[in-house]
Amino acid sequence: MHLATFASHVAHRLNWPGDQVLRLFLSAKDPTIASYAQALSHYAHAHGASLAPLLAAGQCEAPPQRQPTALRKQTTRSSFVTIKHAPLLPLVLARQIPTLDAAALSYLPTLAHDEQRQTIHEAFGPRPTLTHIVSTPFGRIGMFLLPIEAHLLYEHREHLLNLACEATYLAQSAGAITVALTGLIPSALGYGHDLAKRLHDDREQTAAMYQELSQPASQCPPLPPTVTTGHAITASAVVMNVARLLEEAGRYLSQERVAFLGLGSIGQASLRLLLEVLPHPKELILCDLYQRNLSALERELRQIGYQGKLHMALGEPGHVPSQVYDASLIIGATNVGDILDVDRLTPGALLIDDSGPHIFDVSRLLQRIHVHGDILATEAGELTVPQPMHEIRYIPTVPSRTTSQTKAHPSMEGISLSDPSTLDTSDVQSWVERLLHAEEAIGLRDTTAREAMGCLLAGALTQALHTPLTLGLVTADIAKAHYTALVQAGCRGAAPHLTNEYRSSAASLKEFRSRFGNIHQDDHASSEKRSA
Repeated sequence: MHLATFASHVAHRLNWPGDQVLRLFLSAKDPTIASYAQALSHYAHAHGASLAPLLAAGQCEAPPQRQPTALRKQTTRSSFVTIKHAPLLPLVLARQIPTLDAAALSYLPTLAHDEQRQTIHEAFGPRPTLTHIVSTPFGRIGMFLLPIEAHLLYEHREHLLNLACEATYLAQSAGAITVALTGLIPSALGYGHDLAKRLHDDREQTAAMYQELSQPASQCPPLPPTVTTGHAITASAVVMNVARLLEEAGRYLSQERVAFLGLGSIGQASLRLLLEVLPHPKELILCDLYQRNLSALERELRQIGYQGKLHMALGEPGHVPSQVYDASLIIGATNVGDILDVDRLTPGALLIDDSGPHIFDVSRLLQRIHVHGDILATEAGELTVPQPMHEIRYIPTVPSRTTSQTKAHPSMEGISLSDPSTLDTSDVQSWVERLLHAEEAIGLRDTTAREAMGCLLAGALTQALHTPLTLGLVTADIAKAHYTALVQAGCRGAAPHLTNEYRSSAASLKEFRSRFGNIHQDDHASSEKRSA
């Protein structure tokens, strides 16, 4: 019996939400009946629930020993992931691992305290590290982790620029032709222009880097790698995920009241592309937390043919206007986190978020989903590619601390993998691996190994699909060119999920459609067959 089926049986006995039981099983210490029972017992005690119906029913059929994922335990990994404890870059330079086609630059989440910073320094040192190599249908991509935390990206831009340059040189030495910037790096570096200029003006540094890596200076390419923000890919992913979530919810975009929360580079590009390639929603609510004058954007939308109701909602950091909560579909694209009050959302609301951090408290949203099942949410920036991918992941060997140095390692209960800073470092090896996998831009995101963040794939996609690089703000033409190329290549939006913690089950999607969908079930079944 599959674990999801087993969880469904248990949930039926207890009259608990099926997704909640499955999540408890996935967070169990070990893939055993004893651990599953312990997880159920802890949850029941904390929430005043009873296990009596399950105990009265007798012994349930146990599922087979499943292969856990790297999300939960260090020793449990997908068959699509290979773990290496030796640094990856020397293996590539020695041709023990095939060279790269493209690279992507990422950074550390904001850590909670100095002990965690010490752990990261011991694991990776002060220089960029090649932590992942993902083989995709579009080429081999190396992910370079910059040793700088998210909250320092804007404050220490010069340091970020130096790290990004060094990582780009390293990526080029490993074969990368194009380097993509992920997360907040593009906006911190002038939407890619600052890095591109520095690379062009400082070729002597490239030759010095080759010598430091014991590579012949004669092999130093005459030109630096090309740089892309990947924002056209990300905007395309946002629109694809709008279409995917509406399909899963059984809804028509033309009947939706859509709110855009955040109108920076990604927000505006996604808005223009959505109106270009999808049916127009009946109502638009546009809210930016920094821009007060959106009259030019309003005129542009009317000029390109939007005829529905249009509201400009003025917001500010920390405050979301009430009009946004009237929306039936909310698209987040801002860098201000936890500003949307989950409890005020309209039942049946759809959330698609590309913000970093998320515009909502993930744990509160999951609690509402589990208890009421009246919200459907997904990551906005992910893509599903036509064939499975494979990931090589570098996990440095770091000695664990003694109990006198730090408190005992906690159970998985109460730990938010979407916020790696909350993880304790007593089991250092496990903590480092969880932190790497929790970083939103890194690694494969589903058990079929066909989902990954668009910003991770951007460099390889740009090369393989022959689409324009994106530096600066994304124009409508460039966004549409990327979207069209992705559709023709067989890419689509990802299945509804949030971070690495929650994935909507088929049963929960069916229930949501029955309550909040407006497409006839027969029409949806036909759509599912066409998608398959």
